[in-house]
Amino acid sequence: MMKLVAITAILALPLALSACDEINEWEAEIDAEQQAADLKKCNSQGFVTGTNAMATCMATISNERQAAQARAEASYQASEARKKAKKKTDISRVPASTRPTAESMGVDPGTANMTRCSDGALREDCSFAPLDY
Repeated sequence: MMKLVAITAILALPLALSACDEINEWEAEIDAEQQAADLKKCNSQGFVTGTNAMATCMATISNERQAAQARAEASYQASEARKKAKKKTDISRVPASTRPTAESMGVDPGTANMTRCSDGALREDCSFAPLDY
């Protein structure tokens, strides 16, 4: 059994490493695309490649992107916290022994679904009340 675990671990290692390589390549592609888009934006604003002004423009765009990502993450975390808080107060999660009952709220369970009809009687559906009432 121990040999099987060792062999499996040895065979799985290259697969795991290749997955990491793919993620790194994907991240590098995204970084290159963002840099190209930033460069295009700075060029369109009149900055010349290789100047300090261009570097400042690129840094500003990068900082703005990071700030936007931080705001989005904070918003997501706040949303998740609200969902978690809502789950804590959800009535379905309250133990049955502490849930309000019809009796504790002053409602007679025998007549809870009934309506007082025009003839003064309690019925579940007043459409079947006698016509002369």
